[in-house]
Amino acid sequence: SDGHDDLFSQEQKEETVELFLFELDNELYAVSVEDVDQVMKIPPVTSVPNAPESILGIFHLRGKVIVAIDMLKRMRIKRQSSFVPLYLFVSHKQKNYYAVVVDRVFSVIKVEKRNVISLTPIIATKINSEYVYGMFMYKEALKVRKQLDNFMIVAKKEGEEAQKEEPPVRPVLWLNIPLLLDQQEILKAEQVV
Repeated sequence: SDGHDDLFSQEQKEETVELFLFELDNELYAVSVEDVDQVMKIPPVTSVPNAPESILGIFHLRGKVIVAIDMLKRMRIKRQSSFVPLYLFVSHKQKNYYAVVVDRVFSVIKVEKRNVISLTPIIATKINSEYVYGMFMYKEALKVRKQLDNFMIVAKKEGEEAQKEEPPVRPVLWLNIPLLLDQQEILKAEQVV
């Protein structure tokens, strides 16, 4: 029954997804690894007159014109921090190449699909739930930990001393990049005032 084994291992594979994890404005986001062609430091970008607000400009990479996108503006989220983004990842939709600017790059992680919850409008007040496949919790490695304490209100519990070294668990939004980078959608987002 070799056929059955194949089917089973196929099913096993589909139970986890590989996601590229990054940070934007102190929040964690993820995109499917298949949607990421390349990750790099932000090169000089030439601004384009009269472009939609979410378009930062263009740059050339290996003979292709790449359109750089401010994902927060694209999702109509107002940036709270003064952090200047350092990286971008390149993604393509049909023949169009886009670079999504991100603050920090984390890593590629494997997530079990059963741990991804779909986003209801009540959870996602700041973001259009169409743009998100779902949300999951990510346990941060301790060495990555920044001064998060001032952002987090921690409920005091008994035996808290033992808790100290527990890495923080943060919510991650898994973005629907193909939809976010759809030309019609980008133009449509600009028209909504």
